[in-house]
Amino acid sequence: QAVWDSLGPVVAFLPRPELDGRKRDMASPAGKSTLSDEDVARRRSTTSGDPPEDVQEVIHMLDRGFFSTILDSMTYPLTWLLLGVTFGIVGVSIWQFIVRNVSRQDALRAEVQDLAKKDAGIIQAQLIRSVSAVYALGAFIVTQATNSQAAQSPSAVFPGNSFDSIASILIETYGGITNLQLQPYGVVQRISPLAGNEGAIGHALFVDPNRVGGATATAESQKLAFVGPVPLVQGGVAVIARFPIFTTTAPRNIPLIRSWWPEWNHSCCVGMEMPANVSFPGPPEAGSNAPTYFWGFAGMLTLVDKLMENVQLSNYHGKYKYQLVDLTPADTIDPTGVFVHSPDAPPGTALKDAVVASIDYSEGGVVWELRMVPVDGWPTVSEDFAISLTILLIGATLSVVSRMVNISTKYSLNAAKAKLKEIRSGPGGQRVSCAEVQYV
Repeated sequence: QAVWDSLGPVVAFLPRPELDGRKRDMASPAGKSTLSDEDVARRRSTTSGDPPEDVQEVIHMLDRGFFSTILDSMTYPLTWLLLGVTFGIVGVSIWQFIVRNVSRQDALRAEVQDLAKKDAGIIQAQLIRSVSAVYALGAFIVTQATNSQAAQSPSAVFPGNSFDSIASILIETYGGITNLQLQPYGVVQRISPLAGNEGAIGHALFVDPNRVGGATATAESQKLAFVGPVPLVQGGVAVIARFPIFTTTAPRNIPLIRSWWPEWNHSCCVGMEMPANVSFPGPPEAGSNAPTYFWGFAGMLTLVDKLMENVQLSNYHGKYKYQLVDLTPADTIDPTGVFVHSPDAPPGTALKDAVVASIDYSEGGVVWELRMVPVDGWPTVSEDFAISLTILLIGATLSVVSRMVNISTKYSLNAAKAKLKEIRSGPGGQRVSCAEVQYV
């Protein structure tokens, strides 16, 4: 019935097949003579055997497999137009998906970059604040050292427990400081707080072969210097700041240690003493233009953990990998310069395509970097992108295939109709019988 209806006007003139199977009236609407009995018998043989060749050709037009239908559709211009439009739409959609995916990746990278910059800024700000305590201590020493009694004995600069009181105020005010040190003539004399640092008392920087080079360079530069990050014997990693102090009352040459500290003794320098005639002239005193000479160092030791206590990098564990790197590392730490890191990014682990935030304090020679990357790396394709692309491709494929089948079927039906019309109007005015049409 569906095929009959699809043939439309081509078979509209034909009567419906009769149920009793009797000989049908094949008269034309114009009243022309009917087919001969021989033609009717030949054509009605389709109900009991193979149809004639012309009818078989019509059947072949309509009776094809799926892949044959698809291949046949490729011969029609309308199919190529459909494919062109579909590929254009799919291409634009994929481009939009890619742009959206790249935007998401850029947003994630910007988010991690912001985190790294924020934490690097906190570390740098705390480093500067901690160093400010050393400058404050140095200014206090210069003020006190102008007293003649203090000039004769460095111990007189902070009589009694005054050093501990002042150091406690500075540590509480500036924060991020493990201890402050008083180092007259380069010898560690006072540390506050002292607990756990007793072994450093008496350490003579200008006598110790391992420290004399750095101490001399700092005194000659007349500027603040950083040492580290360096690992400590008692554990942990620390940075050490030394600020050289010059006063008008300091002697021209650094005196022998035992001349002002008779009981001095330290394991770094057994049987050794300060070299004679060592002098470090300082800048002229402001206002009077009087000459100044090296009095000693104001020192600060800060554990890296203490310096970073306001950052809380541990909150990133399991989400981000990170490394804090010294770009000019000391010989005592890993050659890569990594001195703080997440558990899954130890020294020697390269963080691929990590975001970088700089920690730069040029006055102290500090050039660090905080590097961060998602724990699983940067996603190349987001989950939403993959799902959207899959749905798009499946939908486009089904749509195109469906339309190609429809196009091929439409052209095939048109061709079948044309062929039936040709058969109907063939030699002798032959017409296709209802039974043959029904067969088709």
